[in-house]
Amino acid sequence: MSYKRLWLLALLGALFGLSVALHSQTLTKSDRELAESMLRAADADVRKHYYDPKLHGVDWQSRVQQAEKNIATAQSVSDAVSEVAALLDSLHDSHTAIVLPPRTHIHDYGFQMEMFGDRCFVFRVRSGSDAEKKGLKPGDEILAVNEYPVSRKNFRRIVYIFNVLRPQPGLRLTLAGVNGHQRQLDVSAKFQVSDVNRYFLHQGINVRVRDAEAERLLLRARYFEKGDDLLVVKIPEFEFSASEWTTS
Repeated sequence: MSYKRLWLLALLGALFGLSVALHSQTLTKSDRELAESMLRAADADVRKHYYDPKLHGVDWQSRVQQAEKNIATAQSVSDAVSEVAALLDSLHDSHTAIVLPPRTHIHDYGFQMEMFGDRCFVFRVRSGSDAEKKGLKPGDEILAVNEYPVSRKNFRRIVYIFNVLRPQPGLRLTLAGVNGHQRQLDVSAKFQVSDVNRYFLHQGINVRVRDAEAERLLLRARYFEKGDDLLVVKIPEFEFSASEWTTS
């Protein structure tokens, strides 16, 4: 079965306004109209391009109508945009999602997590972050985020909600402890206004490409040898590919 990637970047020019508005939670008339236009674009694209004409048996029309009602009464930009995301999520298709434009600020929780098998582990903690100061370490197992149990089934959804749709001032992590005892850790996020994502959307896209490359270089495994007796290896994270291991 072939899945058709459907990246709904609705109304590219207008969405730059959304990237500014999402930072504040005030919902203006133009914000609501923009969310409504995003919903219409998502509805039209799914009907036209989705690989399954029966839409997985979802009553699509009724869900669109409900999303319209919810957007009409939404109290914040995040609430309104989340209605479009929830509509697409009802298809239960990981390849179908709304991709928002870059925000005008950088949001960083200070750590990264990933699934290894059926368990979620921290694989990177940023130096100087609140997470590091609170004692979070690579290798810590995360059982829940903001009281939501983490599993392989919902991991991507949790990351999408807290990093893309609804960035939070902080997260409450439930961590596995020794002897089966759990502990909770509250870590604060860092907000920083971007010097680039202010004027044009295409600049934001360029920043994403640049940052992805910088991240790849930062996290590559590095080493050097001194004679036959010393080998120094730096491994920024404990998951890496064979090609990254051979990069010096």
